[in-house]
This record gives sequence, C-alpha cells and structure tokens, in this order.
Amino acid sequence: MKAKFNLLCLLLFCIFSYTACKKVPDRKPGEKEVVPPHKDDEMVIWGGSPALRQSLLDSIRLITGNTDPVNIEKCLSCDGQLELWSGEAIKLFGSETVRGGSKSRVSASGTETVYYSLNFDIRFPFNKEALRSSDFKIPPFPIKSTNDKRITVAIFDSGLDPALSISREAATCIVEGQNGWNVVAGTDNIRDDVPSRHGTVVTGYVHVPYLTELDILPVKVLDNTGASSLFKFLCAIAFAANSDVDIINASLGFYYYDATPPYLLTDYIEEMLTKKGILLVTAAGNADPGADASALAFGIPSGELRNIDRHYFLPGSLSGKLKNIICVTTVNEPGGMLAVNNTQNYSVNNVTVGVLADSTISGAGYGMFLHPFENKYIDGSSFATPKMTREVALWLIKNGMFDAPFDRDDILQRMKNDGFLTTSSDLTGSIRNGLLLKPSLY
Repeated sequence: MKAKFNLLCLLLFCIFSYTACKKVPDRKPGEKEVVPPHKDDEMVIWGGSPALRQSLLDSIRLITGNTDPVNIEKCLSCDGQLELWSGEAIKLFGSETVRGGSKSRVSASGTETVYYSLNFDIRFPFNKEALRSSDFKIPPFPIKSTNDKRITVAIFDSGLDPALSISREAATCIVEGQNGWNVVAGTDNIRDDVPSRHGTVVTGYVHVPYLTELDILPVKVLDNTGASSLFKFLCAIAFAANSDVDIINASLGFYYYDATPPYLLTDYIEEMLTKKGILLVTAAGNADPGADASALAFGIPSGELRNIDRHYFLPGSLSGKLKNIICVTTVNEPGGMLAVNNTQNYSVNNVTVGVLADSTISGAGYGMFLHPFENKYIDGSSFATPKMTREVALWLIKNGMFDAPFDRDDILQRMKNDGFLTTSSDLTGSIRNGLLLKPSLY
C-alpha cells in the first residue's frame, strides 16, 4: 500500500506545480535493478532557482511523509547551484524514486531545470596494490609555473607528496587554492595520504621537469582510502572549470548499470567542461570483482564485463557522447599482436586511445608501466591515463589550445598526423578507430 501511495505522490510531483521528471529508459529483457554503491541518505542537487529547489524539497517531504530537517551542504568550489542534501527524508526518497540513476525536474515555464541524483561512490580503478604502502623516495624538486605557461592540467586524484612542491602564479576561483585544492576537506591541504601515493605517481607521469609551459594544478578528490563521491567529483569539476584549466586528468570513476548514464553527471560535464573547451582525459577502468558480480546480477553477460559500451564505467563511458572526453586504456603486445590488457576495459565507441605498455608480462595477457619514481613496474588504466594527458598537453603547447566548442577527434587526428598517435588493425575491435599512443617524442 505504501509503495502505491508513494508512486501516486511521485506522479503528482511530476504533474503539478512544475512539470516533468525525465523517464529512465526501460531495462533490456532479463536485466534486474542493480544500484551502484552510494551514500544511502545523500542526494546531489544541481541547477534551478531557489524556488524550484524548494519545490523539490517540499515534494520530497510530501512523498516520504518525513518532515525531519534536511541538511544542505554547499559546494565550496565555485558553483553555488551544486548542493548535497542529506537526512532521513532523502534516504526514503532515494530508495523509492531515484534508484538506478538521476532525474530532473523542469519548471512550468520550461526555462530552468533542477537535477537530482544518488551520491554514487567514486574511486580510482580497482588495483590490489593501490592501498599497499610504498616507500619510494622522490628527489625534492618544485613544480613551478611562470607567466609563460601555455597549458594547465588539473589532476583529480589523492593529492601530492610534499617533495613535489607546487608553486603557481596563476589564480584560481578560490584564493587559497592557487597551489591546489582539497575538495574532500575543503582546504588547501593537498598532501597525498593514500599509502601507495596514487596521486603522486599519476602526477609523476604528467610532469615534465623544467618545462614551465606546462602548469599542474593538483585537486585532491580522493581520501586516504582512494574513495570519493559524485558530489566531490562535481565540486572538483567546478573548481577546475573556474580556474582557467585546459585539461583535467581523472584516473578514477565508477561502474554503472542502468540503460542511460545519470543525467546530472552527463549534463554537468557538458555544461562545465564541454562548452568551455576543457578536455577530460579519464581512465577506462580495470576489472573489479565486486562490480563484475553486480554486472552479472544485472544481466550483463560474462563476456561483456570489460566492454564499457555495456558495463558502463563513468565518466569514461560518456566519451562517445561528449566530444571533449578522451578515455584511455592499456595495450600490450603478446605474441607480436597488439591487444587491450585483459584486466582493463575496452570499447569501440567510448575508449578513444590505447597506451602501449612499457613491458608485456609473458603469458599473462597484460602489460605494465615503469614507475616514475622507482625501478619497478605497475599496471592499471590509472597510469595509462596520465601518459596520454602528458602527450596531449605537450602537443597543445606546440600547437595551441582549440577554441570551444571543439571536436576531440579533430585533435586526435592532428596528433596522429604529427606522429604522436598511430592506428592498428589489431585494435579496431576494442578501441575507437584503433588509435594507439606512440612512445613519447619528448
């Protein structure tokens, strides 16, 4: 009876006062509801006037019958319309009406929209070594930018080891964030506290010593366990988009199961990054036992688990739709033929570039990269991603940033013409156009 009452309330919510909830497309036959890990009592809100957001809150209370206070947290990273709502009413509303994704509500005039979504968990791609302590030493040297900078790369990760000190002259939308920002804590403390120093390693692949035209802006999105949330990720996007960056490196993401990716995530990236001409270079993702089990329960065949056209890994799976996203995976060369690592994801529509591993593990089906700070090899799409970011940045320093709106495929084609990229027929069934990053020209 309660479920019927809530459904009736939801229909009234969509019909009266304001119009229309976007409909989540029907699932394919045999697919079951599987909700990615998220914070049960939290919901991300974006857009709309205060009156429209208040109407949404009033409707939530009507639907759930719960009038307890709802905590509203503002994003401190330069977007006043991005909020996190939490409380018992939000928990009840999320479990009944927002399960599986995100929706939106449009004003009666059709001139404004408020989006709402579950606050999904985000982390760096699964890697069993990622949380093990690593004692590598970094020779102290500064990452310094000057007024001759040409390209700024924001690195969304777990922060930076103090040995890689940042000294920037460029301003950001938060005064205290000139040398980096911590969206987890809302401070300028960007110290990398993940045991493996994941963010430091990623930065090591991007940084080019003594090349002052390449500016790096660290954005700490991941906590000391490598975890984050959709809200924190969007706050990081807001900070970067309002701080004059050209490229974002995001070696992170989350698996998703519904037929359509969350509207809020897609439209937010389009509004804040695509329309502003900011490239998002992101990981295709790795095999994850927990996510794979959920995918199988959802109805995705075992042979499609690594295909992010079917088993979405976001934001990488949005690259087919949003032309500012470059989604990256690792390629190895077993037996003389190129192939995507069998521990990483592929897609003929959404994975845009493969990065050739420094070493292929014989008989294992995957390749690894030389660690930037010690004599050992590591693997994961987390590390293929910054290698691509570095080469895109170097190419743009030489050729200049494109005006928005631009087509990422045009940049990749020109990089290919200049010898940064090549194509391989071995990869056309697993990477869009079979594109492969060549060994660095620098």
